[in-house]
Amino acid sequence: MTILNVLEHWVGNSGSGNLDKYKRTYTRHFKVQSNTANEPISNVIGATGIPQVGVDVFPTDAGALAIGYSYSQDKNFFDVQITYDSEVPISQMRDPDPLLRAPVFKCDFQKFPKPMITDGLGVPILNSANQPFENPVEVDSAYCVLQVEKNFATFGIIEVSTLINSINNADVGITTPDGASFTIFKWYAKMDAISVDQAEENNTLYYKYTIRILINPDAPWFPYLVLDAGYASLSGGVLSNLTDATGAQLNKPALLNGSGGVLPLPVVPITNPEKYQSFSVYREADWSVLGL
Repeated sequence: MTILNVLEHWVGNSGSGNLDKYKRTYTRHFKVQSNTANEPISNVIGATGIPQVGVDVFPTDAGALAIGYSYSQDKNFFDVQITYDSEVPISQMRDPDPLLRAPVFKCDFQKFPKPMITDGLGVPILNSANQPFENPVEVDSAYCVLQVEKNFATFGIIEVSTLINSINNADVGITTPDGASFTIFKWYAKMDAISVDQAEENNTLYYKYTIRILINPDAPWFPYLVLDAGYASLSGGVLSNLTDATGAQLNKPALLNGSGGVLPLPVVPITNPEKYQSFSVYREADWSVLGL
């Protein structure tokens, strides 16, 4: 199977314009000759001399992209029609090979309540006894929800299951198709979800990954900090229940000092008097396999 000849057939070529929207459309016709009537249409539209859909522009209007084709056949002769449009959906402004397309990025924000330890001026939020309020003051904060759509040649089930609910163990540098770049610093992102869809386009089998990442703008996901408070103290390996001034058991946890003892009340309010225990609750993973 061989393409013998490709000629543009000028009869029937056309164009149109709309002054209000500056929209232009064009149509070009090509005659393609093969040595067989069984020539695959992919070979016909991919032949040298045929404008490629989603890649080539109209010869005298660089703002009009080839967006589609149609054809008719008479034995081993093919009449190919290429259409151009200056208003092109984003889905058509891409490489015909799905594996060579740049990732698609989307960004959203997900609100969550954030307990405040200090106010906007850095003053500790404490009651008159220099202790935190029972119901902490909360403000709205938000995760940056980054969604990335990227095509892969293979589907790695083990790879995906390893990444889910993991945090990035190294800085992740990302460059968008328009050249913008940014860095997600180590531990500041959590892999929230990955979905995979099998697809086939232009005779290419591929897997479309939709990756959802939560980026915490306020603090890293590791270490996970928990306020050191409880109903008992630990001293010399002995656990003792804490009581109030009347000897009754506490009805709310007391602040601890990070070593098992009770945190003494400061005479003067100080910034962040509370102590926190740190834990590693999220698995770290190497995200470089995604090639973001």
